[in-house]
Amino acid sequence: MTAGPVRTRPNRLGLRIFVLGVAFALFAELGLFMVPLAALCLAGPVRGRGAIFVAAAATGFSLWWLGEVGHPPAQVVRAATVMVAVVYVALSHLTRLTHVHRALAALGTASLALVGMGAALRRSWTMIHWWVLHDLDFSAQMLVSSFWVAQPAGGERSVEAARSLPAQMERWADQAVPVLADLFPATVAVQGLAGLSLAAVVYLRLGGQMTAGFPGPFAAFRFSEHLGWALVASLGALMLGTDSPFWLWGINGVVFLVVLYAVRGLAVGWFYLTTRRGLHIVTLILLGLSVVFLMPVVLGALVTLGVTDGRLDLRKQWSTTK
Repeated sequence: MTAGPVRTRPNRLGLRIFVLGVAFALFAELGLFMVPLAALCLAGPVRGRGAIFVAAAATGFSLWWLGEVGHPPAQVVRAATVMVAVVYVALSHLTRLTHVHRALAALGTASLALVGMGAALRRSWTMIHWWVLHDLDFSAQMLVSSFWVAQPAGGERSVEAARSLPAQMERWADQAVPVLADLFPATVAVQGLAGLSLAAVVYLRLGGQMTAGFPGPFAAFRFSEHLGWALVASLGALMLGTDSPFWLWGINGVVFLVVLYAVRGLAVGWFYLTTRRGLHIVTLILLGLSVVFLMPVVLGALVTLGVTDGRLDLRKQWSTTK
């Protein structure tokens, strides 16, 4: 079902979109959100001065971002973003697939296209990986070097304790940078999915229209249970070992799908709290503390809840037993 336009005052609309954009830019490149938003606005024009201003700003930023000079990884991300935006917009106007399935189809199409382009242009993953590793290592070294430790009063022991922080951070960076470089495709895919979702929500607030449905409430987030086979295949590729050429596909597929199932589990928990128990400040505080201090346990519980919901549809059962 297609949602109708939502009337919002231009000044409030601009402020909300600005806040959403800033929040997104804290963990991803803003272009991953702006390019899909511009594509949606160009494919289905919006009305209203505020909406037109936002659409023009998104288009201008997208053109500037795409024209920026960058290393090969940045160019790959920009090419993928354009392909994802085009496929998503086409599916939004030509099919009635849900938002999540349109987004996953767009990400999959872009991935396959990039693999084919890499083979045709003889651009190997090894080169992209080297550049990612180089950029991450440079950023990590800049962060460590920015910690200027003053000479504290209190003797030699205090000086050694103060100087140990940069050393610990450098050891952490040496261990984390190679892992983050290996997970570059999964990281970009998660960021791209978040950018598409945010762009679709903002496009709805701008009064846009599309044949397929807009993203629903977060508590209703779901996807086909058949995606579990992709997780099984990724785990199988992962078990082949690091020497296998499919290991990279496996580790990135596992990470991306684990994030998806964790978000689904979070949506299930949110649905239960809002419809069965109600939200209380004490509950939110306890949940926040558990995420901070028990992150691995919470992540495992969310993934398990998401996988279980894929098989049993917990939210449907809870809705029928009210």
